[in-house]
Amino acid sequence: MKYTSPSRIQGLAIPAILKNPPQNFIGQAQSGTGKTAAFSLSILARVNENDKSIQAVILAPTRELSRQIHDVISKLATFTKIKSLLVVPEADIPKNLDHHVIVGTPGKVFSLATQKKTLFAKVRMFVLDEADEMLRLQGLKDQSIKIQRKIPKDCQVCLFSATYDKDVAAFANTIISDPKVKIEIPPEKLTLDKLAQFYIDCGKDEERYRVLDEIYASFNVGQSIIFVQTRDTAKKLTHYMRERKHEVSVLHGADMEPKERDRVIDSFRSGATRVLITTNVLARGVDVLQVSLVVNFDVPVDGKGNPDPETYLHRIGRSARYGNSGVAINFVFDSRSKQVLDYISKHYNKKIEQLPIDKLEQVAKLLDDLV
Repeated sequence: MKYTSPSRIQGLAIPAILKNPPQNFIGQAQSGTGKTAAFSLSILARVNENDKSIQAVILAPTRELSRQIHDVISKLATFTKIKSLLVVPEADIPKNLDHHVIVGTPGKVFSLATQKKTLFAKVRMFVLDEADEMLRLQGLKDQSIKIQRKIPKDCQVCLFSATYDKDVAAFANTIISDPKVKIEIPPEKLTLDKLAQFYIDCGKDEERYRVLDEIYASFNVGQSIIFVQTRDTAKKLTHYMRERKHEVSVLHGADMEPKERDRVIDSFRSGATRVLITTNVLARGVDVLQVSLVVNFDVPVDGKGNPDPETYLHRIGRSARYGNSGVAINFVFDSRSKQVLDYISKHYNKKIEQLPIDKLEQVAKLLDDLV
C-alpha cells in the first residue's frame, strides 16, 4: 500500500496499543495523518486468524466512513486469513459468520449484537473512530455504550478523534476506564501545515454561484470537494453548475438511497468524477489523495447556527492528506458569514488570507503554484 514510514500518530499509537498487557488508548490527530491504518494494523496484529470468531469491533459514525475503514483493513489483511465484515444499512449480513473483525455504524452493529447474543464473547479490541461525531449525531453515543456492555469487561478500548473537547472527554470517560495512554493536540496545532487557507468575499449570497462558476472555468485541478450546509443547497448548486457545463457529482444524506451514495463516492474515489458537491455527510467519509482543493460554499455552523470549528477542520482535512499540498477556499457574503469564519480563524490561531474577487485569474495561478 506504499507506506514507507509511520506518521506521528501511527508511530505513537501502534506500539502503545500493542503493549502487553493491553492498555486502553485515546488518540487525537489531524485528518489525513493515518489514524485508520494505526488502529487497523494494531487489530490485525492482535487477532488470532485461526479462531473464526469476532475478535475486534470498529464503530464509525457514518456509512461512508465505515466503508472506507472496511476497505483499508481488508487491503491490509490481504495476505492473512483475517476476514472483515461491513455492518451498515443495506449491507448483506451472512447467516453463518466466520469473520474476525466487524466494521460498522452503531445502530446496525447493536442490532446484530442483539440478534446474536454471544457474538461478541471473544472481542479483544473495541475501537471508536471519530468520537466527536458520535456525540454530534443523535443516538450514536447511547448505542456505542450499549455495544460496549455486550463485550468482555477486559476488552481493550481505543478511541480516536481529530478533536478532543470537553464533550468528547466526558464520552471517553464513560467508554474507557483508566486510559493508560492519551495523545492530545492543542487546537492551534490541528490545522494542516501544507494546506493553504483563503477566503473570498462574494458580497452577496447569490454572487457565490457566479464566483464558483468563474473559478472552475479558470483553472484545472485534479479533484475537489465543494461543501454546502443543506441538501437543498447541494441540489440547487449542482443544477447551477451542470447548466454551465461543469461535470459535477452530488452526495447528501437522507433522501439518497444507500446504494446511490455508494456509487457516487466510489466513482469519486476512482477518479471517474472530479468535482463533488456534498453536505457534511462527507466531511469525514472520504480519503482521496488527489483532492487538492476544498471549497466551503457555506462556512460550517452547527444545528444552532453557531460557528463549527470541528466540522471546518474535518472538511478542509479532505485535502492535503498524508503530507500532500492543498488549498481551502471559504466563501463569505455578509456580516454573519464573516463572523463565523473569523471565529474559526481565531479558534485555530490561523490567519485565513483574503483572495480578491476582482482578480480571480490570480486565484488560478495561485492554485496551480500551490498544488
